[in-house]
Amino acid sequence: MSKAADAELGPGDPGYRAASLALFLTALVTFALLYSTQPLLPSLAGTFRLGPTAASLSVSLATAGLTLGLPLWSLISDRYGRRPAILAALWASSALAPAIAFAPNFALLAVWRFLQGLTLAGVPATAMTYLGEEVRPQALGGAMGLYIAGNSLGGMSGRLAVGFTAQALNWRWALAGLGILVLVLSALTHRLLPPSRNASERRPLPLGALRDLWSLAGDPAILPLALIGGLLMASFVGVYNYLGFLLVGPSYHLGLGASSLVYLFYLLGSASSLVLGGLADRRGRSPVLFWSISLTLLAVLASLAQPLVLRLGAVAIFTFGFFGSHAAASTLVSERAGTRRGHASTLYLLCYYLGSSLGGTLLGLMWEGHGWSGVALGAAGVLSVAWLLSLLSGRRRD
Repeated sequence: MSKAADAELGPGDPGYRAASLALFLTALVTFALLYSTQPLLPSLAGTFRLGPTAASLSVSLATAGLTLGLPLWSLISDRYGRRPAILAALWASSALAPAIAFAPNFALLAVWRFLQGLTLAGVPATAMTYLGEEVRPQALGGAMGLYIAGNSLGGMSGRLAVGFTAQALNWRWALAGLGILVLVLSALTHRLLPPSRNASERRPLPLGALRDLWSLAGDPAILPLALIGGLLMASFVGVYNYLGFLLVGPSYHLGLGASSLVYLFYLLGSASSLVLGGLADRRGRSPVLFWSISLTLLAVLASLAQPLVLRLGAVAIFTFGFFGSHAAASTLVSERAGTRRGHASTLYLLCYYLGSSLGGTLLGLMWEGHGWSGVALGAAGVLSVAWLLSLLSGRRRD
């Protein structure tokens, strides 16, 4: 057996358990921080006397920073190692949390949020590569599943925590409390995460990496799927950004804590991945992608219904369809990329988070001009393009 094989981690190894838990915690921290201001948008708008679209920049600029940081952190991890890159990203982004909580004006808060996204990019840019290099192939599914679970759990719990804390105290203390928590989790990750033992030592080649990404951007098997990911995320972030304004506004008069309960719908993401993932194994990923996007599109149109229970039910189905569509699209990218899987995943993530930044802001203009009808119809228009791309991509593949 080779030295590399001896070094790989698997079930029963203390290092495997430590690495799996550590990467779960990194995902928890990353997505708790990345979207931490989303449930607070009405409070930020009130504090700084902003419109909803301007307040949404606290989310959009963070995801824009993450988008720009992905290729940079990939190169850093190649040069300095996976573990140092992950830990540097965690500590830097966690250290920015108190500054964001007590920013004296929105301009400074927005700058800190952009920098936080830029530093957070080190986790998604590196974590899956770390697991792929350090964990035995037979055990990789469990470790990767735990990491992905940390994504959805972090995104949901972070939003719920700040929403209820802001209602009880205020938004500044909500973000400060989250900052303290993520600093503790970062320290625990630092202690748990085993050193990289199987990473190949490579010097970064920025021009070569850019050429690879450019070639993939012209690949008719990959580009439509990357664009689908961006369009899906544009609609998803836009809907959740302005759903909070709808729920706390004159239509329903809910508090920040009560309105934050909609993030429990993220639990449907796990169910969607299991149900639609199994269906994709049996029926094919392209058909599941097409029908998942169809469901998401119909659900966002159904959210035009006025009664609260019908509107929330439609958002729940929309959330289920989004996670299923995202899982199918990202898996298809990996399958179709072959040996270029790493660069293809980077291209998908770039489009995904760029969609988050653009959709979160542009659908705000629809909200300010036409209320929830504008957001729902704008999201439906974006999803219609994704639907058409999935249809054409499936036919081309067939």
